[in-house]
Amino acid sequence: MNIRGRVSKRIIETIDIIDVERRLLRALKTLRALPDPDRRFFNQQAWPDVVHLSNEAYGYTEATMPRFRPSAFDVSDCLNALEWVRGMEAPDLRLIVSRSFGFSFKQMGQRIGKSDETAARRYKDALLYAWWKANGSQNGKAFTPNLAMVVDHAV
Repeated sequence: MNIRGRVSKRIIETIDIIDVERRLLRALKTLRALPDPDRRFFNQQAWPDVVHLSNEAYGYTEATMPRFRPSAFDVSDCLNALEWVRGMEAPDLRLIVSRSFGFSFKQMGQRIGKSDETAARRYKDALLYAWWKANGSQNGKAFTPNLAMVVDHAV
């Protein structure tokens, strides 16, 4: 109720779990694409430059994929999205990071020594944690997720 005795209807939008996944993966890609200002100090090499062979030096190398170019929204949203995974356990965070590199659940399962179904389930649990943090940080109150909200949008 407000001062005049009326019930205030404040609508609080929840962030969709698919949107949380998309924003987290783009935030991790953005973090990799941004330049590191301290890297210039680590580029001191004692070896001379390599002289390439003539067949390597004139365009006979393999084609490379275009680099990810983050937009202005990606850069500004990066820290907000990474705040959702703060406090997450390291193995769960590694699953999200490896998914941002494009690994399949089978490859992720081989890395953790489990099946691909287990890797997918743990990835979904990590996304649910991030979804819970994203929706809890919006309104400043403790957010208790309703399982019916998540079931329709499960990854």
